[in-house]
Amino acid sequence: MRHSGIGDFIDTASCAVFLEHRRCPRHCGQLLVGKDAARHLSQECPNREEICPAGCGDRLLGYEIDDPEQHPTVCPMKRAMDAVESAIQASAVKDYRLAMEAVYAERDHARARIKARGERDPGPVFSTPGCTKRLRGLNEEGLNLLSRARLTWVIGVASLGPALA
Repeated sequence: MRHSGIGDFIDTASCAVFLEHRRCPRHCGQLLVGKDAARHLSQECPNREEICPAGCGDRLLGYEIDDPEQHPTVCPMKRAMDAVESAIQASAVKDYRLAMEAVYAERDHARARIKARGERDPGPVFSTPGCTKRLRGLNEEGLNLLSRARLTWVIGVASLGPALA
């Protein structure tokens, strides 16, 4: 069999699917080409489903996560962590402790949401790495707040004189 060039093999070249244009299987209307398909389906598609990155345990569509006016404004975990941040900024120890209790209660609610959908229970951890990272930072700032509060109390007691010591 004699060949006159690569054009002879185009009809039988079934392995060249990376050049084939396909529409997004999630019906967003995007044309996908080869290796861009995986990136689009995992990060860009507005119809992708992900667990809320703030950690509330809800399954959200991509456009709700990407648009700051959608879910993030009503996310209970985000509101609880914002309350912790505002207590730290105000140096309010009591409010900090109450807000941290609310964060851990919301973690339990997130686990219940995940179990209710029939998905695997993540255990007593926060549902997303971003939520865990943010909470670690808040814990460090909270420990600094508690240390400052104790130091302030010690200085206040010491300033009263030896009669109360």
